[in-house]
Amino acid sequence: MVRPVQVCTVEWPRKRRTLKENLEQGLLLIEEAAFLKPDILCFPEYFLSPLPLVPVGSPFIDLSTASPIPGPITDAIGEKATQYNMYAICPMLEQDGDKFYNTAALIDRRGKVVGKYRKSYPTIDELKSGIRPGVNEEIFNTDFGKIGVLICFDIQYPPLVETLVREGAEIVFFPAEFPAQTYVRGIAWQYAVNVVSSIRELGSQIVDLTGQVVAQGGGSRGGRGGEEHSARDESYSRIPVIAAELNLDSKRFLYELDTSEKVRRISQKYGRQVEIRFFRPDDEIVISSISNEVTLDQIIREFGLETKMQYIQR
Repeated sequence: MVRPVQVCTVEWPRKRRTLKENLEQGLLLIEEAAFLKPDILCFPEYFLSPLPLVPVGSPFIDLSTASPIPGPITDAIGEKATQYNMYAICPMLEQDGDKFYNTAALIDRRGKVVGKYRKSYPTIDELKSGIRPGVNEEIFNTDFGKIGVLICFDIQYPPLVETLVREGAEIVFFPAEFPAQTYVRGIAWQYAVNVVSSIRELGSQIVDLTGQVVAQGGGSRGGRGGEEHSARDESYSRIPVIAAELNLDSKRFLYELDTSEKVRRISQKYGRQVEIRFFRPDDEIVISSISNEVTLDQIIREFGLETKMQYIQR
């Protein structure tokens, strides 16, 4: 059964603004994204924090901008998420008692915090500032599928990605301070998973499970950053809202001799109810259900197919 999900992500200017000003602009950005009717929107790492984060010679991060989760920040984002019936990923500096974390909160369509991911591998500067590493690699269940989150440098640690994919993540969200575009595309291809980056500079991408960029910011295709919404602060006028629709009832398979015969039979039986894409130089294919009459899991069971990730995890 076709499972479309409308994904929105943003990129953020490296401007010095107060937390209050950044939150106000973030709320306006949700309103702009609402025209695209997203199922989920992802903000960048530290998008609420002023940059430079602190004066030269001070600790890298000003812990006074931290907030509990749930708290006033997630409440404000949650109110907009409820208004526009979307999920939101809100990366922020979290205070939990006397401890501080670089955290991404997942807010559901009712405006409630339904999960949070704490950055597993803070940078040296973050550690010196008092940011603690998280110890979670949680999968979040949404009404459209399973998702995971990695924050910034976490993407450089393959076991984190492998755990998310092994536990069923269909989209990995990547809020970060740097674009890491090669990492993002490489992970999507290596692990056959959709990856969505949200960057605090130019370079946000939506990449499908074949490693192809289906939407990107930085003034390129997929952006929605014109001047038509005058409510935003002038310094934010070039922030793009980047959107794409992903069909989560899609999987990759190795194109072996046995598979080629099965694909021929699938095509004969299901015809236009499925989409089959060939990646011949890599001997792989993607099969997607594009009909509400049949699910890809049904086809996999019927024809005894093994997905790319099942093959890897033997």
